[in-house]
Amino acid sequence: ENMVDKEEIVEHLDGLKKWAMKNKGDAFFYVTIFSSFSVFVLLLIITASVTKMNTKTEYEQLCPTDKNPYRLYPNNFNVTPILYDFSLAPDLQKNTFEGNMTMTVQNGNDYEIKCMFFNGEELNIHEVTVYSMDAEKNKYDFPVKSLTYNIETLQYRLEFYNKMHTWEPYYVHIRYSGKIRTDLRGLYASTYKDKLGNSHKMALTQFESADARNMIPCLDEPKFKAKFKATIRMEGSLYNDYTVLFNMPSTKKEALPNGGFVIEFEETPKMSSYLLALVIGELDSISITQNNRKYSIWAPVNQANEAAYALSITPNITEYYENLFGIDYPLPKMDLVAIPDFRAGAMENWGLITFRAAYLLLTGDTTTSVKQYIALVIAHEIMHQWSGNLVSPSWWNNLWLSESFAAFFEYRAVAAVDNSFQVWDAFVSDTWAPSMSVDAFPNSRAISPNEDDVNTVDEIEAMFDTITYSKGASILRMFLSAYGDNFDKWITAHFKQSLYSTANTSTFFSALSTLDLPEEQTKHLSNWILHGGYPYITVEESNGKCVFTQERFLTHEPPSGARSSPLWNVPITYTTTNFVSSKTFFMSDRTLTIDCPNFLKLNSESLGFYRARYTPERISTLRSLVKNQLENNLNGLSESDRANLADDIFSMARAGFINFGDALSFALAFQQEKSYVVWKIIIGHVHYMASILQSESVYRSVRFYALDLFRHISNDLGTVEIASETNERKSLRGAILRQMVFFEDSSVIDTLNSNFDANYTLIAPNLRLAHYEAVAMRRGATAYDLLMDVFDHVSESDQKNILYGLTQTREAHVLKSTLEFVMESGKVRSQDGAYVIRQASRSSIGADLTWDWVRENFQRIVWTFNSRIISGRLVPGVTSRFSSSIRYSEVESFLSSRTPAVALAVALEQISENIHFKAYNMRDLSSWLSLHNYDSPPFSH
Repeated sequence: ENMVDKEEIVEHLDGLKKWAMKNKGDAFFYVTIFSSFSVFVLLLIITASVTKMNTKTEYEQLCPTDKNPYRLYPNNFNVTPILYDFSLAPDLQKNTFEGNMTMTVQNGNDYEIKCMFFNGEELNIHEVTVYSMDAEKNKYDFPVKSLTYNIETLQYRLEFYNKMHTWEPYYVHIRYSGKIRTDLRGLYASTYKDKLGNSHKMALTQFESADARNMIPCLDEPKFKAKFKATIRMEGSLYNDYTVLFNMPSTKKEALPNGGFVIEFEETPKMSSYLLALVIGELDSISITQNNRKYSIWAPVNQANEAAYALSITPNITEYYENLFGIDYPLPKMDLVAIPDFRAGAMENWGLITFRAAYLLLTGDTTTSVKQYIALVIAHEIMHQWSGNLVSPSWWNNLWLSESFAAFFEYRAVAAVDNSFQVWDAFVSDTWAPSMSVDAFPNSRAISPNEDDVNTVDEIEAMFDTITYSKGASILRMFLSAYGDNFDKWITAHFKQSLYSTANTSTFFSALSTLDLPEEQTKHLSNWILHGGYPYITVEESNGKCVFTQERFLTHEPPSGARSSPLWNVPITYTTTNFVSSKTFFMSDRTLTIDCPNFLKLNSESLGFYRARYTPERISTLRSLVKNQLENNLNGLSESDRANLADDIFSMARAGFINFGDALSFALAFQQEKSYVVWKIIIGHVHYMASILQSESVYRSVRFYALDLFRHISNDLGTVEIASETNERKSLRGAILRQMVFFEDSSVIDTLNSNFDANYTLIAPNLRLAHYEAVAMRRGATAYDLLMDVFDHVSESDQKNILYGLTQTREAHVLKSTLEFVMESGKVRSQDGAYVIRQASRSSIGADLTWDWVRENFQRIVWTFNSRIISGRLVPGVTSRFSSSIRYSEVESFLSSRTPAVALAVALEQISENIHFKAYNMRDLSSWLSLHNYDSPPFSH
């Protein structure tokens, strides 16, 4: 490009032309010379331009520019890591560490390059050297030209003087240091006290989604799979009794002269960086070896005995998955670790699974529902050893291939290994129903959105939500019900085509093609994953035939008034008048007509992800049937069908398809219901209605209605737990008592206060929260001191119940004192504090008070809590009951510059739903309550 200057050439040509014109006598000679020279120069210009263009292209290939500032992959093309061989020397007293990393990388392009990118966050890089190696293992220096850092994208750009040859390994050695964090991410510190009151400090990792870069320089994206080899140096006698755990077993441990030790570990399989894990601390363990594999549960000192249940089910769950998929768990050991401070519920690190202690250990205070939850969480994380670890999502927009899978298969595994739980009924209330509620918003996202929509850390974190977990699990459950054995073949084919690699939504559906299913069963199937929302099915019956029509279900219309309604392939089933399920009909068009002479109810067992819109006549028939079945203890609709029916009726009323009064009337048919799952669905809808109308004059009637609805089951259950009862009945009693307290039943509140005064330690774990709420509500200003006197004498899980209980006070200063205790006492772990603040906003006096307190203390909250906890849990939770345009504007104005756009959008969407509910339902609801004499007790209707 320096050979020629186009402007200079043009200037010379101009001069030559003028000279030729001046000397016309030798025209022929000069014209010939001019023409020849012109052609030569033009060729030279073209050559120069092409040379310049080629040089630019070569430069871009040699050192690519930022195509996407937040992503390594577009920048690095096919430069991939092969092995991370690192040593780490942590100092838990100073909260620092020293590190040495040798990163083996390879240029997988078909052209040579001169730079590469990698991630790091808050690391101090002291030295970088690079070398290559020949076949005889001779090292050759590969000089570094520059190392630059982009603090916004957390990326290093490493440029070389020479070109990296294709398919040859290069060894990048980095000497660095960093800090052990305190905000529950990266390599962070945790403290706890054992049962004797002794303090212990530990360090551990939490890397998902993008925090491995806090401990090691690496290509910190799931696509860049590599092997990891670790050496950990613990220097000083302080660490003599410490345990160090890694993804793989240790190969060598040597004592150091001045105390402490160095421990080396086996190399991991090829895996994504977010699955790397390290735990350092004083720990106890229990172990079992089953089928030549060692399973260990690690816990804080003196707590390993609480891990017996976890150890009893872990090997069986692992082997269940191995048999189901025909793919062995590939690591030689499996460690499960209980962590006192842990942001997530658990983390699936390959071979070293970490849990919040409350989700792994069983104490004397553990409720029945928590024990079931422990089983599900363990099964969830073990499932990840296949979905997420063995096969990882290629990028976070495909997170569902990891989390949706685990959220669904956890239920299958627990159902197989511990039949003391009714997990499939629980799926309806805990997974299916919540996802149906969230996915009914107009702006609900797809399970797998476009890759370009998920770039920043905030956008990645937003993917860990109800849509990914619960909706994704519900869709997989629907697929299983529709395809039967073919579903498991599909999942296995998906795994086997991507072992030790990554997958995306496209590759997942390509695995389906191996089953050769009819087109009617696969047409539009991916719309369940690639589009937000779900359909409602209108049912029209005539002369033994059913005509089904699908449209998108929305709780309220979008501001534009336009609703997109893609076609879904809906597996239609119905419950017959004989209370059995029909066969599956695949509805891939807008309408479907079938013979249905014995039709009773759509969506048998709640297996489909859609709602049903019935005629008024059908609703009346179903109400009478449920009422008669429950009052006379007759055979009839299953628990799942009854739960589904209640959820559909209330949801259709909230969306304006039927009068809300009809939904309230329908709910009264369930007064003698004894299913915890059904009541959980009804409680959710009644609570929503009450919370939105709490400041309205109609709330008094709502309260009387709720007490009437719950009174029969409350009287039936009583206030004392019986040891011989079923787990379901124990859980139901606790749930119903909480409703009687919330809606201020004086008799129940008095009884629970008396029980507390008699001996609070004798109250069954399932009932303690209801008792603490009753004390907070009845004792007024003295409740805080009374419950805080108990606080230091109960378990950590019960301490949370006390704080939750205090949020139900009717005294503003008690609620403020509770919020301040969460922030300042040092006795509430940050992962729990956010839940207490959110719970405070849902009390009768809490919505406005908590919001004002959050605004006044927002910066303090940011300093106290992990930012991702704030945006993911606290912000949407605290504002979730607002129902006015004034509050909408207030929330938007205050949070727009303080929280990620994704979190703000979720909060505003919920407020819009609440505004719509009040505007469209309050008049009808008020009329119905008055008509049925709920203006004041006693109730006569």
